[in-house]
Amino acid sequence: NVGLRNLGPLPPTFAIIASAGANGSISPTGSVSVYQGWSRTFFISPSNYCHVSTVLVDSVSAGAPTSYTFSGVSASHTIAASFDLNRDTNGVPQYWYVRYSMTNYMTDGMTDADGDGLKAWQEYYAGTVPTNPQSVLATTAFVATGGICRVTWYGTTNSGFTRAFGMDRSTNMVAWQTLTTNIARSATGTNTWIDSSPPAARSVFYRPLVIYP
Repeated sequence: NVGLRNLGPLPPTFAIIASAGANGSISPTGSVSVYQGWSRTFFISPSNYCHVSTVLVDSVSAGAPTSYTFSGVSASHTIAASFDLNRDTNGVPQYWYVRYSMTNYMTDGMTDADGDGLKAWQEYYAGTVPTNPQSVLATTAFVATGGICRVTWYGTTNSGFTRAFGMDRSTNMVAWQTLTTNIARSATGTNTWIDSSPPAARSVFYRPLVIYP
């Protein structure tokens, strides 16, 4: 025999809207229905080489937990997780070091593994390879003709850092003048800038600038 008993209507439900930004996830996600008085836990997971930046519950920061529980739900809520890349003290992301088999991203940035004169963290901003001495931020050509000076140098966007280059000029290599900070970085690595009004000096020197945070 099967006995049935009327337990009355189910309690009302409330919606918890869960969302996650780039570089991580939240589970469950979307609109989650929860019965009044019940509890619901959400699990927050950063992607590799990332961390939880902040969790907003009803638009108020709840810190940076990897899980959050709504207890005794009596109203609708929102929960939104955001994530950041793990970075060293120079702002270089951990994933970039891992790409070159550098496993201790907090210290490897201070090494010059390929002996090209740039530390690993500097090569990230230059867009060069920290394990290849042939991949180095350097002037590759200089032409002075027809009243202009053309400077060509190597530096790519391969690291993911795409901020424009700048250019300094000097006539004595002591006092330098910044002429521009808006030279679009080339994905191919070949960057060229033309000084259309060089000074009437016997010697003129140029140096490309890497502008970083």
